[in-house]
Formats: sequence, C-alpha cells, structure tokens
Amino acid sequence: MDVRELIEAVETNYERYADLLEKLDAQSSSSQVSNSVADLTEMEEEIVEYRLKKILEEENPYIPEIKRSATFYHSQDTSAMIADFLEKRRKLVRTLKTLPSMKWDRQGLHAREGHVTFRELIRRLAEKDHGFLSRLGNIPR
Repeated sequence: MDVRELIEAVETNYERYADLLEKLDAQSSSSQVSNSVADLTEMEEEIVEYRLKKILEEENPYIPEIKRSATFYHSQDTSAMIADFLEKRRKLVRTLKTLPSMKWDRQGLHAREGHVTFRELIRRLAEKDHGFLSRLGNIPR
C-alpha cells in the first residue's frame, strides 16, 4: 500500500470505530463490551503510543514484542476508554496526514523481526483493525 492508501485505511477504520463504539457505549455495562474495549485500548497504547511514536522520535529504536496484560484497562470505565481511544486515533489520523514523506521510511529494530518501517507498522495497524472491528461488530446489541 502506498502512503495515501494507508492514511485512507486508518481514517476509514477510525470512522468505523467511532460508529460502532458510539452504539456500544450505551451498553458499556456489558462485560463483552468492556473487555473488547479494554483489549482495543491496550493495543492502541502499545502500537501507537509506544512503537510508532518511538520510531518517529528516536533513531532506529529497539521495539520489544508486545506483552499483553490488559488488567489495568479492564478496571477502567468503558465510556472513558472509548473516548480516550477515539481521541488518540483521531490524533493519529491527523498526524499521518501531515507527516513528511521521509518519516514513513524511518525504522525501528523489532525484537523478533529485525528492521521494520513506520509504514509497515501502520499497514499492520490497519490490518489489525479489521479483526477488532469485526469483533466489535459481532457483539449483540
């Protein structure tokens, strides 16, 4: 995918998240909703707030494997997690739209995979979104 397609994919996924999460927020007392949102929030934190920012701010940073432990997020208010996730994703879309082209090829050193570019991490994020969106879409309303 080229940069324009990646930006469009992330933006489209953001819009789909906003639509689905707005509908699910009304049932935020459901454990299925809160668990799904906690998992989504944890992944957003790991990928966007840690990995992507690290690649943009540091020269060839080390990127460890993701170690999942959403226990912190499972104790948070679902509506607050939804609002936080959507705000962070909105900021990511805005950042991607203004990111200079040379930044897309910046690299980090992944623990298992070796060198990986910012562009590749964005592609993977957009791909992972499909699984989360499907999971959220399958929650009974």
